[in-house]
Amino acid sequence: TNEDTISACLTGISSIPDAKKVDVDGTPEAVLYWIASLSKKWLLIFDNADGEPNMVKKYLPSNNTGDILITSRNPNMRSLTGNKSSIELDGMNVEDSIALLLKGSNLEEEITEPI
Repeated sequence: TNEDTISACLTGISSIPDAKKVDVDGTPEAVLYWIASLSKKWLLIFDNADGEPNMVKKYLPSNNTGDILITSRNPNMRSLTGNKSSIELDGMNVEDSIALLLKGSNLEEEITEPI
């Protein structure tokens, strides 16, 4: 929801096993650099990013091997994705939101157990 939250979450990513294997420094910049170097697919979620788009923009990885999901009440966030990649929603139930997330991340076929 703000830069402090984004920074803390990115710092937390440095403690996952794959990041630890390559000694990713605990800074947001190092984590973003590591994410940008990945060759496998990844998903980065900015939830309730209701500030201005430039707050999120500086935390976007520089490559396109993964997907980014931004949820926001700020219509200006479309400037980061363009209208073709933006979906305006009034609200969703839990099952529909999970289905949308899985479809958007191309994971729907890989999930075999109910969530």
